[in-house]
Parts: sequence; structure tokens; C-alpha cells
Amino acid sequence: MKTLRVDWIALSVAIAAATFSGLQWFQMRSSRQPGFDTTLSFDVDTLAAKHRLGIGVRNAGPGVAHIQEVTYYLDGNPVEEIADTLEDIGLDSDRDNGIDLGPGDFIAPHDVIWLIDYGPRGRDEEHRVTDLFERRLQVAVEYCDANDVCRRICSKSKGCPVSAAPRQGRAESQI
Repeated sequence: MKTLRVDWIALSVAIAAATFSGLQWFQMRSSRQPGFDTTLSFDVDTLAAKHRLGIGVRNAGPGVAHIQEVTYYLDGNPVEEIADTLEDIGLDSDRDNGIDLGPGDFIAPHDVIWLIDYGPRGRDEEHRVTDLFERRLQVAVEYCDANDVCRRICSKSKGCPVSAAPRQGRAESQI
């Protein structure tokens, strides 16, 4: 009878150890997912005191954001090239020091990439650029994280027109 009790005790300890190992594996696996998550947001800078006006994309991290597409909209209509659009509305595209992002580019955690970084020449141009950024121009960015979770964000709280869903991975809209 003593051997039977020892066998049951050993079996109970083995089952408890297997259960705890399984739970530990599950928790480790689920806690790994957020480590690759990304959260992009827009910085719209229209403060004249800095002598720079712009629209930037910020990655709050902790993962790397893989850019799928950046689309500009002027008055709700898609724009082919932002430099041409600046010229068409009477601004000097040479004064824009922004970075063109496209498929294959990425934004590192806690980094800001300025898509448009415009240096106005005078008060009149400053007011026109401020009006452009605050009322007329929208930017949509489609991006994916390392887990292939894709999202689309817009620089305006009302959202941007939708041209197409994100191409890769599972789509999650943040419009």
C-alpha cells in the first residue's frame, strides 16, 4: 500500500510540473507578440516659432514599422507627387526637406520621419502652408509590423479616403 501512495504522489507532482511548464510556455509566447508591435502617429508642426512647418510620422514602438505605402490627398483627392503639388499651389518644392517613404522603407522604434519639412520664407507663405497642413492636406500611411499585422493611419481624425486595403498580413484599420 505504501508503494501505491508514493506512485500517486509522484504522478501528481509530474502532472503539476507539466501543467506549470505548459502555462509558462503559453505566457512566454503571448508576451513575445507585443515586442514586435508598432504604433505610428502623425506629428503636424505648424508653429511658426520654429521656422519650420511639417508633417512627420512617429513610431511609438517597440517594434519596427515596415512601410507599405504613403498616399497624399489634397482636398480629398489623391496626389501623385507631393513636390509637384506644392509647386501647383504656388509653393517652392525646393524648400521642402522631407523624406520620401515608400515600400521597403522602415521606421525604427521611437523615431520620427518628417515626410514634409517646409521652411517658409515669409508670413504670407507661412500662413498658406499652415492652412495647407491644417485644412487641405491629408497623409495616409499603410504599414506592417514584424508579426505581419498591417494597419493604415491618417493624419486627419476624420480619416483619409480609402484607395486599397493593406497588401500583406492581417489588416487592422485605424482610420
